[in-house]
Amino acid sequence: MISIGGHRSRMQAAKRIPSIPQGMSMSVNTIRMSSLQDVDRFVRTRGLHRLEPGILDHEDD
Repeated sequence: MISIGGHRSRMQAAKRIPSIPQGMSMSVNTIRMSSLQDVDRFVRTRGLHRLEPGILDHEDD
């Protein structure tokens, strides 16, 4: 019952933020659990560095 309630509250929290795509919340969890190198690779793979070039500004000349 506790795990079900926690899962349900987590779903409600996601619904409270409709501006964020459902996939984004999963991406945030992935970034938090990944190492810095994995995050950098993940960002490049998703093409997010094109939206926010400042993130990888230290690597671009």
